Amino acid sequence: MRSRDDLRRDIESVRARHEGLRCAADWKVRIADAILANWSDPLELIESAVESGAIARKLAEHCVLVVFTASLVLEHDDPKRLSESYEANLRPLVAKTDGLAAEHMRQSELLQELVGREARKAHG
Repeated sequence: MRSRDDLRRDIESVRARHEGLRCAADWKVRIADAILANWSDPLELIESAVESGAIARKLAEHCVLVVFTASLVLEHDDPKRLSESYEANLRPLVAKTDGLAAEHMRQSELLQELVGREARKAHG
């Protein structure tokens, strides 16, 4: 059975993920600005950045939804109802958020690979 402290830790984890997402988005914009001028195929970078941005947006929306839903779940005073509400409402959202986070990580790695490959071409 999930306790309030467990739920609060879950919420903090999602909030931290949301903040990390914001930092990752800033990093991608800086890389895109720095490389675009010398990029031999800017369309590939743009497509990758757009895809990564779309995933990031979905992930950010899910993080907000998880925090909102968790606040509703935490309103239950009865531990049994709290646990049932967590299982029915919050657990599926957290699982979806984790899936989106993994997808975002894969897309970020692809973007880093594209940037690295182009940087090697420019210097090699």
